[in-house]
Amino acid sequence: MALGVHKAPVQRAMSTIREIQQQVKQLYEAAHEPATNVPLSVQALQWLAFAREYATAATLVATHEHLMLPRLQLTGHALELSLKACLAASGSTLPLEHDLVALYELIESRGFHLSEFEQAAIVHLAHFYHRDLATSTKYKTRYPASANERTGGAMPEHSTYAQLVQSLCEQAERALHSTFPDEGRQ
Repeated sequence: MALGVHKAPVQRAMSTIREIQQQVKQLYEAAHEPATNVPLSVQALQWLAFAREYATAATLVATHEHLMLPRLQLTGHALELSLKACLAASGSTLPLEHDLVALYELIESRGFHLSEFEQAAIVHLAHFYHRDLATSTKYKTRYPASANERTGGAMPEHSTYAQLVQSLCEQAERALHSTFPDEGRQ
């Protein structure tokens, strides 16, 4: 067939991706149980478990220096989850927010604290994870920028972030026990 010459579409027996999606959706809906509200104390434990799991994944990826963007994404997500664990543990509603600096301000207003060095580490990571401080490009660790932008920059060592996430998780656990003292936990 010559370039630019198109034949009429051939009838296909195969489904389109949307038809397949609809069929899979029906399977999921058939297996779905009615949603029940999860107590905030249990949500806090879930946020803690997720934060630790992503932090572990980031540490594993950090052993491969050429995987900088996945490491930064996993580290940023672990930090976001640990910040949200602090909010849930303090009995606060969780915002639909990915801005690590804004999330830190929220937990700080609820009595959580990090050193100035740790706060600076959050700012550096947020530059990659959420919004570039110079260009305002969002999510540089997830997607290529639409303009020619530098990706690198100053970053604390990965161990700084592993310790930071651990510190926030420990603070969240202490807050959880004081906010929800009557709820039994293992």
